[in-house]
Amino acid sequence: MLFRPEELNYKLFSIQLRSNIHESVEQVQRLYQSYFPENPFVYYFLDDFFDRQYKDEKQFERIFGMFSILAIVIACLGFLGLSFINTRKPMKEIKFRKIIG
Repeated sequence: MLFRPEELNYKLFSIQLRSNIHESVEQVQRLYQSYFPENPFVYYFLDDFFDRQYKDEKQFERIFGMFSILAIVIACLGFLGLSFINTRKPMKEIKFRKIIG
C-alpha cells in the first residue's frame, strides 16, 4: 500500500509492508529505480524514526520515575519516624507517672 501527500511532491513516499520485508524493499527499490533512475533510493522504517524521535522523552521518563520512587521512599521513612516518635512519647509519660507517684 502506498501513501503520498495530495500535493505533487515526489520526494517522500510511505509504504506499508505486510510480509517478507527484505524482499518487498528490494521490489520497491527496483520499481523506484525504473520510474526515477536519476534519484537515489533511500529508505527508513517509521518505527526506527519514532524511536529516535522519542529517545529523550523515554530517558526523561526513566529519570523522573526513579526520582519519584526516591521521593516516595523518603516520605515513607519520614512517616515511619514520626509514628515511632509518637508511640514512644506515651511510654515515657507512663514511666514518669509510675516514678512520681
